Amino acid sequence: MERKSFLDQEPPPGYVAGVGRGATGFTTSADTGPVRFESQFGGELADGADAQEEGILAQTANKSREDDEADRIYEQIDHRLQKRYKKRSGDQVSADSAGTVEIPTGTGAIQQEFTLLKSELAQVSMDEWASLPEVGDLTRRNKRQRLLDQQQQRTYAAPDMLISSAGSGFKENASNTTVVAENDSAVKLAEIEEWEQKSALAGDLEKGRLVLASLRRAEPYKADLWISSARLEEQARQIHQAKILISKGCDLIPHNDEIWLESIRLHRSEGTKVCKTIMSEALRLNSQSEKLWFAALQLENPGDVTSRRKVVMKALEFLPRSVNLWKFLIDMGGTNEEQMRLLTRATELCPKEWDLWLTLVNISSYSDAKAVLNKARKQLPNEANIWITALKLEERENLDVSVEKLAIMFEKGRKELANTLSLRVPQNWLEDAVKAQEEGFAKSSQAIVKCVLKDISVDDELDQLHALAASHSLTSPMISSYIQQFICEVQPLVINNWRMLFGLLKSDIPRLYDMYEKAMDSMPENEIVPLMYAKDKWILGSDVPGARAILESACKVMPNSEKIWVGRLKLELRNHEFTRALTVSKESIRVPSTSSPRLWYKHIHVLRYHCKRKPGQIAIENALAASKEALLYVSREP
Repeated sequence: MERKSFLDQEPPPGYVAGVGRGATGFTTSADTGPVRFESQFGGELADGADAQEEGILAQTANKSREDDEADRIYEQIDHRLQKRYKKRSGDQVSADSAGTVEIPTGTGAIQQEFTLLKSELAQVSMDEWASLPEVGDLTRRNKRQRLLDQQQQRTYAAPDMLISSAGSGFKENASNTTVVAENDSAVKLAEIEEWEQKSALAGDLEKGRLVLASLRRAEPYKADLWISSARLEEQARQIHQAKILISKGCDLIPHNDEIWLESIRLHRSEGTKVCKTIMSEALRLNSQSEKLWFAALQLENPGDVTSRRKVVMKALEFLPRSVNLWKFLIDMGGTNEEQMRLLTRATELCPKEWDLWLTLVNISSYSDAKAVLNKARKQLPNEANIWITALKLEERENLDVSVEKLAIMFEKGRKELANTLSLRVPQNWLEDAVKAQEEGFAKSSQAIVKCVLKDISVDDELDQLHALAASHSLTSPMISSYIQQFICEVQPLVINNWRMLFGLLKSDIPRLYDMYEKAMDSMPENEIVPLMYAKDKWILGSDVPGARAILESACKVMPNSEKIWVGRLKLELRNHEFTRALTVSKESIRVPSTSSPRLWYKHIHVLRYHCKRKPGQIAIENALAASKEALLYVSREP
């Protein structure tokens, strides 16, 4: 067996061998000091003396009689004191002395008090005394307990079914645990971020205070610094300090309206009365501030029209040329006479504001409105809206006014604007036309487009006009139709231009019919236009008699057109007018110039239908005869 290394090493200080097994320590001279030996000469060597010393330092002499006498006296005094103490304490001293254990040692007696412990030992039963372990059995008892614990922790193999059934629950628990952990992590991260933001905000607030305080000392009459300082304190929720700062700013810069507005905003929590007091002082010092007057209006009750009107009228005393105040006063309403009176006064004081003139025109009668527009022309010679408004006024009052008359008026206005060097590009005029169309003034819009497009050479810039029409086809189809109509009027013999126009006018049926009539007048011998006209009349307008009349009229103008005869026949068949269809087919084959294989084919089909469905009307022999005649006609064709 290998020898342990600690057996050859020095023991640590205070080590007592066997103390873990209950061994008791003992006292040696190392603990009590050097032992005093009796001299062979009958005396003890003094502590620390050398036995070989001689002379006055020699310790071989006996103690003096005085020393012995002193020792004896001290012993007697100690003995008497002990007796006196025992008498005074009585039985208590006797009991205490009975419970005292004296252990004699080389240096004296070590006393340990066991009184309380011995009294508690009386309550220990015999079984408890018997179950006390032996001193040397501690290690063995711990080993037995360890072996017992190992036996109780045995593991056994579990069946596969148990593992598989527990697996799903484990996955669910794991997923739930993951979700909870993620949520907890998100919450913790949010809390950390919030804490960091608050910490950063606190540091920024302190820095901001120092910087703004330094700037205020450098520039005490700059309103932005006082406003920024107050808002910084408001952000730090120091509302009282913010009010103090803004009040100081108002005292230093009383003629700045922005700082007064900020003061009113900060004092909103104290009620309207306090804000009105501040506003009165602010208006006394800044009566020319439009912002302060509008802020004063916000302090009034919205339902109290009288008070708000008084505030506006008071403001107009100081700011009579304020357009915004006049507009606000007019928007508050009133009778028509009051509105006209206010607008008349407003246009006198603010003659360069077109919106005031326009409002006055809209509430005036026809004659008064024309007079107002004439005044506006003198005050605003460069304003193009005056002429557009004149067109709308004329269309509103005269529903039968023609586009040509409106175009003449507009052309006059354009010339006057050109004389004042107020030139506008066609795109701007077209935007005005779009607005007029959206407001319901279709004729005015068309007149504007017609006049504007006259400046463009159609022969040289036809592609530009088509591109302009295409650009408005989605956003403003009517404007695109006006442009296309202008192209058709300039080039009336180009059928493709008319087709594009007809496609744009599908939603405006009356105007579509009007354009068809103009196209037929421009191209009376074009067979496509009446066919398209009849089709739209039939499908869009549900007017079969009208479509029939169009085709009959076209057939008289163009009796040799096969397409028109086929169109007439198709119209009757689709509308189940088989008798009319038979009549039309007979007419078509009796005209030598129009008789064709296609028309004979249609005629025979009509006869077959009558033979099957209406056998009493036409005999089968007639159908066969018509078929033979058709074959002869085809055989005669070159």
